[in-house]
Amino acid sequence: MLRNVAYNVVGGSVLDSQLSAVVPSESLPPKAAGALTSLLELPISYCIVKDMMRLPIDTHGVGVKLLFLAFILWMPVQHLITARYGEPYPALVMPSFAGTRSDRNGNIRITNVKCKVLFRGGRVSWTSEYDLLSQAPSAYHDVIMRHMFGPVPADSSAPPLGLTALLFPGRFLSRYRETQKDLGPQTKHWLNRRMKVLYPSQTVTAIIFLWYTDTFNPKQVPAITVHEPVGIREVHFR
Repeated sequence: MLRNVAYNVVGGSVLDSQLSAVVPSESLPPKAAGALTSLLELPISYCIVKDMMRLPIDTHGVGVKLLFLAFILWMPVQHLITARYGEPYPALVMPSFAGTRSDRNGNIRITNVKCKVLFRGGRVSWTSEYDLLSQAPSAYHDVIMRHMFGPVPADSSAPPLGLTALLFPGRFLSRYRETQKDLGPQTKHWLNRRMKVLYPSQTVTAIIFLWYTDTFNPKQVPAITVHEPVGIREVHFR
């Protein structure tokens, strides 16, 4: 959006030649090049904002002008945040969707989880994340399982409470949640109620989340899948 407006202000060929001379795209990583380009666009943003402020004031269109102004000012900030901390959410632009699931050798690694349910009397059963989270959209199952029932972390120290935590409280709370060895009381109560729905005639004493990684290479014939344990999380009920 910012570049499109700048095309109309300073001319597309002039803008491209100046940015290409200072920021050669082939010599920098994508995030670093995007952040540096955003810094170079700041003077252009200032010129655009200055010209917009000179426009005649229209009470009917002032809200639209302020919306465009906020968008222009926020774009360089978002690129800097992406280069420093990663892509924010929600964001004004779509994510880059960079990367691939395979490594240099063509191996693909997928992290999965099995849910082992223990009953009173010693009986054991297995359930899946799809049955456990059937009330939620399937697109969110992996994220919910990793965030709420992921493996117990080896380091339980809480992240530092600094300026970043104050500016991005959601990010801080997410990291704090990942460092906790025990589930919160509300999460544990929901899980207990969910077990009663899935097994109404039995008493569930515990559920164990077994996390593992499947590694395989689609180029191998026949394809061999290697299972590697990642960690566990045990939740016991009274």
